[in-house]
Amino acid sequence: MMLAERWQGQDVAGWWLAEKLDGVRAYWDGAVIRTRSWREIDAPAWFVAKLPRGVALDGELWGGRGTFQIASELSRFARAADHPAWHVMQFCAFDWPTCEAIPFEARIAKIESWRNETVKPVELRRCEGATDARDTMAQIVRGGGEGVVVKRPKHFYEFGRSRDWLKVKPVTMD
Repeated sequence: MMLAERWQGQDVAGWWLAEKLDGVRAYWDGAVIRTRSWREIDAPAWFVAKLPRGVALDGELWGGRGTFQIASELSRFARAADHPAWHVMQFCAFDWPTCEAIPFEARIAKIESWRNETVKPVELRRCEGATDARDTMAQIVRGGGEGVVVKRPKHFYEFGRSRDWLKVKPVTMD
């Protein structure tokens, strides 16, 4: 999976900005949902049926702010597919990893075409610069969120840590 570096104050004007979701990092491999450590998540058949077959998606299992513990439990336990909390979960997709040669904006447009009750593309907007990134991060943190991620325009997907994705979080957090 592509992982964000910590933002060090560099110019991010014109980059894409999104809330850093506090859920469970998830990878849809086209057949099953997996954790970052590649463990299979026992998701209900109705949830999985809404994900695009044969297409890999990088994202987050998320039920909204304040639901990290629920998402974490659903990702860890066998026979979790029967848990009613799945009805508030979404697969928040933020990239299409198997299309490394396609620029970010085209990958996001394709993810948008898969939007449904289960697949939710992460909301993006253009960042106006460092002050905007800091102010948006502070607003999200005040609202119970974790921070923001900024993504370089037209970047290509790469596995591992990348300077094309930067996480903006309060200094006291990693």
